[in-house]
Amino acid sequence: MGAASMGEFGKVPSPSGLSVTSYANRTATLSWKSYGYDKNILRWDSESGSSNQIDLPGVEGPASHVLSDINPGTTYSFMVKTGKSQGIASIPPWIYSDWDSIRWVGGLYILLYRASTGQAFVRQIQGDPNALSIGAPYVIGGWETDWTQVIPFQFSQQHYLAYYSDNGRAFGAALIAGDNGPRNGDSYPISVWESGYAQIASFTYEGRPYFLYYKHNGQAFVSSIVAGGKGPLNGNGYVIGGGEGDWTQVTPFNFGSRTYLLLYRGRDGLAYVAPMVDGQYGPQNGDGAVIGGWETDWAHISSLEIDGRSSLLLVRANGDVFLAPIVDGPKGPQNGQPVPIGNIGTGWTVVRCLG
Repeated sequence: MGAASMGEFGKVPSPSGLSVTSYANRTATLSWKSYGYDKNILRWDSESGSSNQIDLPGVEGPASHVLSDINPGTTYSFMVKTGKSQGIASIPPWIYSDWDSIRWVGGLYILLYRASTGQAFVRQIQGDPNALSIGAPYVIGGWETDWTQVIPFQFSQQHYLAYYSDNGRAFGAALIAGDNGPRNGDSYPISVWESGYAQIASFTYEGRPYFLYYKHNGQAFVSSIVAGGKGPLNGNGYVIGGGEGDWTQVTPFNFGSRTYLLLYRGRDGLAYVAPMVDGQYGPQNGDGAVIGGWETDWAHISSLEIDGRSSLLLVRANGDVFLAPIVDGPKGPQNGQPVPIGNIGTGWTVVRCLG
């Protein structure tokens, strides 16, 4: 954070340059420049209210420490200061510098898949919550080239991917810890689904997981996600509507204690939000409202949560990426102001946020 500043009584210089130099699998490495003396005090507070502090040996020069159990999608305040002993008989026995501090959120991952080559990458969103950025990509596989949908979902507190091809093939794979973050594990067959689904998404309703399927003829279906012999798979499906067939993005999200669907039509930018409600066979979409006439070049829309609050990840056809918070509007939840966070390039078949 620049040059060292002097703390109490002007006698102890503050550490400087505190940063998160790596994060993967709920483990963060913090680094800073230390100016010696007896100890460094490292503290980390989360937005949810937890607070931790440890004493570390004082060093002269570069210093670092690894913290575990740093939860993804959670904002933390990391702080470090210098402590100098004046002897047990002194008053006060210790003097301290000012804190060097940063706010940071990480563990938000984007899955990128290009069907023309089978390339699959993951990139992390992290940094100051008011100035998030997209990290460098890492490869998670050379996948088959016929997947048209890759759907992240959760079952029994484990995260998975479902792969779908237009010919109806469907496979699943657990998300496992890789060296740089999440990656897919070994795949297993789910079943043979119908062909022609334009959008497939997952959502949770009253604590239970579901798949939502949408075709460009307007048909929409929902099925529960149930345990299978090799991994979770779809249960029996039911129809929830036969409406318009030109929605280009169908994105579930949570707001407050409820689940909603965002429907976006690229040809004119129409954006519509509907709550999920109890139906005869299970959850279905209720009456919704138009929330705006958006721009017409959003190629991918996904949802993610930061500190338990939902945002939309919006990707333009040119690869520009934006985050927009979901806020309370006059007719219910709607998007807030999009903020640019980077560019991921073009030609992606799938762009999805990973849990």
